[in-house]
Amino acid sequence: MINRLILALSFVLLGTISLNAQVCVPDPNHADTIIYPGETQGLPVALLNTPYEAVITVNIPTDTLITFGPTSVLCAIDEARMNSFTGFPAGLSFDGEPVNFTYPGGSSGCIRINGTVTLNSELGDHDLSASLTLFKDPAGSSPLCLLDSITIPVDFYTITVEEPNAIGTIAAETFKLAPNTPNPFSDNTMLQFTSTKSDNFEIKVYNLIGVEVFTDKFSGKRGNNAYQFNANGLSSGIYFYTIGNGEHSASARMIVSNKL
Repeated sequence: MINRLILALSFVLLGTISLNAQVCVPDPNHADTIIYPGETQGLPVALLNTPYEAVITVNIPTDTLITFGPTSVLCAIDEARMNSFTGFPAGLSFDGEPVNFTYPGGSSGCIRINGTVTLNSELGDHDLSASLTLFKDPAGSSPLCLLDSITIPVDFYTITVEEPNAIGTIAAETFKLAPNTPNPFSDNTMLQFTSTKSDNFEIKVYNLIGVEVFTDKFSGKRGNNAYQFNANGLSSGIYFYTIGNGEHSASARMIVSNKL
């Protein structure tokens, strides 16, 4: 009888642990931005027949300014709700924390994209589309805040599916940069690298005389990673960039062209 009771309690305990297991954790290094990675950083490349995982951190502020004509009005946020997330290549899906994708104002959550793409027909770019609705908290809002809710489109994510290449096959053994593409470029280029482990990374960009002109911190995973760099504010010329995690780093050259 006692053995049966212990066994039953063990199943209950295991079930509780399973139910409480988190599928992802918000990145505390990016608590000051609403969504990370954003349009600048982008999502990592997905390799055919290779397990894929990317985590998006969501931070909902307690209030926000909404423009009504010439006036900006303070609106308190009761909660935010993700309505949809579509456009994934076959083999990838998403889940997250909280599981209902409803985030109270002032809270953080995360969305995990994972799976394995196995079909050659999925090679190429897949533009994702999502929307987030903010619901007003009347108690903390200005009387001039006339909207009960506002829906924000999130349409800047793209997942590119590629065939495994030489860089992909050595991803587990070495830290290495791949050539950024395109190069030269005028607006955006994709900086790609492989890492031996998931970690926090930092990118620094320098001009020809060694002056730092850009820096950013972001999360990367074991294997292939991609960072979308925007040259906004930079003049035409040659620049050097370094990506590292404190343990490994690598540098490369990129060329910004056609800037007035």
